[in-house]
Amino acid sequence: MSCYRATKAIREFLDRSWVRELIGVDPSLSSKYESCNDDVERRFFFNRDETFPSYHYISNLLDRGVKFLIYIGKNDWACNHVAGERWTMDMEWSGAEEFRKQPLRDWVVDGKTAGSTRAYGGLTYVTIAGAGHLAPYDKPVESLHLVNRWLEGADI
Repeated sequence: MSCYRATKAIREFLDRSWVRELIGVDPSLSSKYESCNDDVERRFFFNRDETFPSYHYISNLLDRGVKFLIYIGKNDWACNHVAGERWTMDMEWSGAEEFRKQPLRDWVVDGKTAGSTRAYGGLTYVTIAGAGHLAPYDKPVESLHLVNRWLEGADI
């Protein structure tokens, strides 16, 4: 069960024999595709491999000139915007002080507020209003504008 109707179609597509063969699924595996599996998650957890902080990598890459776009659906409860904003504000890197000074401001698509954003240096933090965990599924127009603007180096 999923909160997205498309998940069923994705599962059915990935379970087709020709697709499984094309993407290299071992033919001896008879199990069907699952987007989430509690047994696999438990195994990661009990092996202390469920999560790890990545902000150290991001801060080091920012200091080397790599740009980052952090976007979060405003209605995403799993990877929520409050925590997302907090870790971007708390992360230590050479541009951190200036990033923190930037006001959180609205960004607009087709004359309507699409969310909020803060950016400095190579770090851009964005929320997408009305979007959940799969923001491009929930807000495809806004998500496409966001990514295109970011790739072009334009203000969001």
